[in-house]
Amino acid sequence: TWAILTTIVATVFGIIMVVVIFMGLSNGEVIVVDALNIESTKVKTIVFNEYSRIAAFINIWLFFWWLNTILGVNDLIIAYALGIWYFTKRKATVILPVMRALKDIVKYHIGTAIFNSTAKQVLTLPNKVMGYVRNVLKRSKQSSVIVRLIAACCIICIHIYERLTRYISKHALPQTAIWSSTYSDASRQAYFLLLRHKNQYRDLDFLQVFVIIQTKICTSLLAGLFVYVYISFIPYSICLLYTSP
Repeated sequence: TWAILTTIVATVFGIIMVVVIFMGLSNGEVIVVDALNIESTKVKTIVFNEYSRIAAFINIWLFFWWLNTILGVNDLIIAYALGIWYFTKRKATVILPVMRALKDIVKYHIGTAIFNSTAKQVLTLPNKVMGYVRNVLKRSKQSSVIVRLIAACCIICIHIYERLTRYISKHALPQTAIWSSTYSDASRQAYFLLLRHKNQYRDLDFLQVFVIIQTKICTSLLAGLFVYVYISFIPYSICLLYTSP
């Protein structure tokens, strides 16, 4: 029941995200202005109204939510396929059933990936805000009693927050794919597993973060290049609205 409910909610949010993207790309007005620091050169720019700016913030949240969901499904597929390979005696004859893994994950575990993505989106922001406030207070004058009091309150809140959310992480997804555990059980299993092997995991986690950052940079550059070429040479938006001045 929970998997069906989360799938329905994800579908609704996906439709909203697509609508917001199309409306956002079509509400802007393309105007020609003088280029900065370049004489006798005109450039095109897009001017958005207030509604488009608000829709952009919603779209950013939905984009990262869907991105985390897709990455969660990817982790489930990899763990599922590797689990089949690991528990097969004659490993030389194993053909990793990617399509079967995708089918079973969509049928049984898609709700787990969506729940993990939702929890990450909702719970990450308070932690970042409290951490930012704590860092700002560290650089402030510690002679002030008010500054030390606020910093102590932030440290207490962060400690309580981390204690309550320590089991919620993406590392529960491989446990779910291999053992078919619920998200809560898989989260506890993954937490204590990483705690026992934290030294080995630290090196692998650094390499993973490095590769992901490089991938994000390349994706951003390619997307920016595509948008620039599209705006410069195509006079219509995705919704086929004429945008040339």
